[in-house]
Amino acid sequence: MISFLRITRLSVSERGKIGSKYFTRNGSLFRKKYISISNMMFRIINRDLSSIFFKKNQLSEYPLINKIGEGKFAVCYYSKTKENIPVVIKYRKQRWCFLSQCNAESEIKILSKINNPHIPKIIDIINEGKSRNIVLEYKPGITIRDMIFKQNKRFTLLETIDIFRQILDIIEYLHANSIVHHEIRPQNVLYDDGCVNLVDFGFANYYNGESHIYELDFVCLGELLLFLLYSNYKGVSNDSWLNELELNEAQKVFIKKMLMILQPHHHISEVCQDFKTCFDQRSKIWKPIKE
Repeated sequence: MISFLRITRLSVSERGKIGSKYFTRNGSLFRKKYISISNMMFRIINRDLSSIFFKKNQLSEYPLINKIGEGKFAVCYYSKTKENIPVVIKYRKQRWCFLSQCNAESEIKILSKINNPHIPKIIDIINEGKSRNIVLEYKPGITIRDMIFKQNKRFTLLETIDIFRQILDIIEYLHANSIVHHEIRPQNVLYDDGCVNLVDFGFANYYNGESHIYELDFVCLGELLLFLLYSNYKGVSNDSWLNELELNEAQKVFIKKMLMILQPHHHISEVCQDFKTCFDQRSKIWKPIKE
């Protein structure tokens, strides 16, 4: 049995060693690790109960049309309102209900207080027993993960720069409101005709300087940038991103800071400025990445 380890749980030295095998093998976002019995039991107990919910709620105010995503604690369905407006129903799984509902309460609290065109708004809340299910604004687009691993999309350098710039704008807005997203991953970034949206605030929380810190978002941003860059990489080797990708020294230092291999940025404004300096084609230190 195999589980996977998030990049935020990799050691600093491991973050500098990951390469094409990490970013291209089977579309996995994690590094393979042997799992403990407790993790295996979590997977077994937290099985997909979506079909039960689907059948039971077909006559509700929001008829479920099809499943569009699933995580450990929730399943997302595409639906429509009575006015034929598309929405997303985020249904919390009944197993491990306590953990799931803690995430739900935090997500509701955060999404109800922010207003950004690239973040889904809360439309309604469906209370069903102990479960609070969220009706969200539908954001069009395909996830970066599906574009890379299912559609074999190869993002050009200019596309990568534009996508990452838009994500930085969204994160700058969140951090200005003291919110740490925690899950800035390819499957949570939607891309639609040049426009980027960020979804899944199930693990988002307010900055507290301890367990919820901005640097965790920076690590996820660094990983996302590498995924975009690796979409245009051919072949798989045992080398690391430092050698496989054709980056200049300033770009390597920028990503090392993002991954906390070097002293990290202290504020999202520093990240934005550093990215602009390192990846702006007008910069003197610019070195195009081989496409």
